[in-house]
Amino acid sequence: RTNGYKVDEDFFKRWSNEMAYVLGFIYTDGCVSGNTLSISQNERYILENINEAMTSNCAIYERYNGKNPIHTLYISRKEIVQDLRRLGVVESKSRILTFPSVPNDYLPHFIRGVIDGDGWVHLRGYTLNITNASESFSYTLYNVFKERGFNARITQQENAYRVWVSGKQDVIKLADWIYEDCGDLYLRRKYDRFYVNAAS
Repeated sequence: RTNGYKVDEDFFKRWSNEMAYVLGFIYTDGCVSGNTLSISQNERYILENINEAMTSNCAIYERYNGKNPIHTLYISRKEIVQDLRRLGVVESKSRILTFPSVPNDYLPHFIRGVIDGDGWVHLRGYTLNITNASESFSYTLYNVFKERGFNARITQQENAYRVWVSGKQDVIKLADWIYEDCGDLYLRRKYDRFYVNAAS
């Protein structure tokens, strides 16, 4: 049943800049249950942009969490959920998530999606961190940053792992890497944080 909604059911079968970003976003802010994918965010526009990238007109619903609206995109397609499971997105994934095998050309787009989902950029401190509950995912991400020469470290607090990139030039270099050819698929507030740092 499609309920009148359309979506590119082959979207996750082939790597592209858009697919890599959406996959990274789902890794951090999405979940699968049965044959349904859901992605939640405060900003509605990023879900609309994801819909557009997936040639989708699936519904985005709004609910309120205290004072703030939370928007959720629901896509109910067995084929899409099966492809996501093949790529490592499974139910109750938080602690068992593993870093997928992403082709090098698409790695910055995947990481941009991860940062938009679980990243935090300090406005003045020239510091980024990405928080995750999976030890395996976090250490692989840390190694990706180290291999690219970024000033990276990893810390653990209770059951959370934080992967850090610190230093003005390193944060700017990271931003230049992940935002190249990004199109409309990025959260503006995090982009602004990166480049406010660059201008100061």
